[in-house]
Amino acid sequence: MKRPAGLDEARVRFGAALPEQAVPFYPSMVGKYPAWSFAQDMRVRPLSDAETAARAVQEDAPLAPISEEEKASVTAIDIGRPLRRPLRLHTGSMKASFAAMDACTDELLTHWGIDVVRHKTRSRPVTPADSPGIWLKSEDYPSAMQQMGQPGIVQFRLTVDEKGIPAACHIQQSTNPEGFDRTVCEKLMRRARFVPALDKDGKPMTSYYRDTVHFMFPN
Repeated sequence: MKRPAGLDEARVRFGAALPEQAVPFYPSMVGKYPAWSFAQDMRVRPLSDAETAARAVQEDAPLAPISEEEKASVTAIDIGRPLRRPLRLHTGSMKASFAAMDACTDELLTHWGIDVVRHKTRSRPVTPADSPGIWLKSEDYPSAMQQMGQPGIVQFRLTVDEKGIPAACHIQQSTNPEGFDRTVCEKLMRRARFVPALDKDGKPMTSYYRDTVHFMFPN
């Protein structure tokens, strides 16, 4: 999966029945192997035009759930552009895998100290109180990584308490963990503030916030 440095876009399709989607990625390394780090979350069915427009106005606008039929239809993953020869990963039916992932997510939330039942029926998710773009600044770029010309992508999760203040920071994935992880958590715990999640009765509750930080040099 070698590619020149810099942001690029892959064409991905989950199963023959679902639409193809364009997903941005950055070239990175996993150990000693070249890899692609996708720069955003993916759904097996991409957002519709109406959903995209709604999310442009309201970041947490509701999305139509992925149906059981759509989950069952995923038996392969196709990757086209920018590969010269398209690649197909034969996964077999993913329906049982999706069910296992849902169960795993519920279990993870419990380990994170979140009430799963209360969280599923929440009336409002955690939302940033200000722009996430101001939480990390150009001067926060780790000097050692900057001198090496080393970019980085860090996917993080913050546990957010009932007052909208981060209670814990966890790095979920990082392209260069030794260079960037500590900086990300240190700055986010200090600077990130939120409007807390509300349960179905409108009471503040502990929840979580996930996002990705990109350390990149200007083109």
